[in-house]
Amino acid sequence: MKKIFALLAIFTLIPVFAFSQEGVNIDKGLENSMIYLNRRIPAGTKVVVLNFNSEWPKLTDYIIEELTGYIVNTGSLTVVDRANLETIRQEMNFQLSGEVSDASAQAIGQKLGAQTIISGSIVAMGNLYRLRVRAISVETAHILGIINTDVIQDRRIAALTVTTYAAVNRPAAPPAAPPAAAVQQPAAPPPAPTTASYSVNLNALPLKRNDKPFANQWDDFFIPFPQFQVDVTKYQRITVKVKYFNANGREIEQSDGMAMLSLIYDPKGDWRGPEMGPGPNTPVKEFNLGGYSGQIHTNKGVRMNLTRAPGGILFQNSNANVRFIEVTEITFHN
Repeated sequence: MKKIFALLAIFTLIPVFAFSQEGVNIDKGLENSMIYLNRRIPAGTKVVVLNFNSEWPKLTDYIIEELTGYIVNTGSLTVVDRANLETIRQEMNFQLSGEVSDASAQAIGQKLGAQTIISGSIVAMGNLYRLRVRAISVETAHILGIINTDVIQDRRIAALTVTTYAAVNRPAAPPAAPPAAAVQQPAAPPPAPTTASYSVNLNALPLKRNDKPFANQWDDFFIPFPQFQVDVTKYQRITVKVKYFNANGREIEQSDGMAMLSLIYDPKGDWRGPEMGPGPNTPVKEFNLGGYSGQIHTNKGVRMNLTRAPGGILFQNSNANVRFIEVTEITFHN
């Protein structure tokens, strides 16, 4: 699991960049993505836009065609003919709008004669969409770059996701009341927030730092949350700050490629989620925690769209030199 890119970071292990906190239209988001990836991929490299994970096949097709067209028109990269892709797709049983593992992507890239694969995802997050585009080396499976962009809802997105523009920001109708005999009194929910932010009491956590050092890269460290004192689903952003330590217990300077985190709804459910973007049990997944290109450790934080209170938070070290992660702040805010 590797991701994220930083436009201003100079030397990063996994380059990732987050574009526009307020959102751009889908065409601008795709253009920005390829401007960045063109800088990360050597000129003349043979590339193929392989797949795009989304709920909307029409949107997937549009993104693939637009990215391919941009690559062809800029002329710095060589686009591999996709004529054989349908045959390979049937042989390997994958969907262009679904998830494809890195191993499968490498195998497909080799069959197509590509040196670099471009893929990604787009998911709905409240009133915006989160667009993620990445490039991966076919030979080494190294991530060459990842860019995250907030995309606004407009007529084009509405048409490609089979919604109506007039209904884009219309609140959902309340669910019909159940028959009187079936009504049950639910447990009292946490009170609504009365302030613009809510910081988790770290002293109430069972642990703030992994008690045993990480032995390998991508080892994980899970912290279960106690019951929140407010309804955190009312907040739209989250900020998480940590410290890193090496095997000798010395603090490490923060940079890109140090660690990633995931918010987890159900600790008994899937901790990993999709390779890129949020999933049913992982509403927030962020990389470069504490790095130049990461956003979640900043006071502005990252957007989220919680449907229920998370049950915990998962950290993974993406740098083998990171042996301990210590949490110093978890704040939900607007």
